[in-house]
Amino acid sequence: SYFTTFEVSVSLTEAGLSNITEVAQQLFEFVSLLRVSPEQCRSSWEDMVALSNLTFMFQSAPSTSDFVENTARAMLVTTDIEDLLGNPKNFAYNATLVAEVLEQINPQNMLLYVLTQKPNITLPYTEPFYDVKFQNQPIPTELLEAWASAKPSSQMAFPPANQYFPTNFTVLPLQPNG
Repeated sequence: SYFTTFEVSVSLTEAGLSNITEVAQQLFEFVSLLRVSPEQCRSSWEDMVALSNLTFMFQSAPSTSDFVENTARAMLVTTDIEDLLGNPKNFAYNATLVAEVLEQINPQNMLLYVLTQKPNITLPYTEPFYDVKFQNQPIPTELLEAWASAKPSSQMAFPPANQYFPTNFTVLPLQPNG
């Protein structure tokens, strides 16, 4: 979405939808875990880069229209040809930048949207352009303060590094039968 600079999306069950404040608390606990675990962040980053590289290596050729659309979208962000071609500097882990971004993820500068398709909810406002019903209310100060001071629970942890990413892509000759 071009409406936000950073977005976290969480799909909820009915129970989760009934406990939005607890879900937000868990989110900020995880952000706190990210802040205090730079080496774990690096390990997760390396897994994401490895997965991205595998996806790139084995992708299907995009249609011409998809290629043009994706290139045009990328050009909204940069006109540097190296960035458009996949400059390796974009895949380098930058601990300082990660820490700066994590500091900006806080309850004081967030917008919390709760989207649902529940049919029997009456909402007081209608957004004129999209014709969507909505409600707007401030988040209580106590909640904002609790989220801002969230610390990771002892049950929260990073997954271990993925040891199953393939690294050898040599095509072996066919073995004769027998």
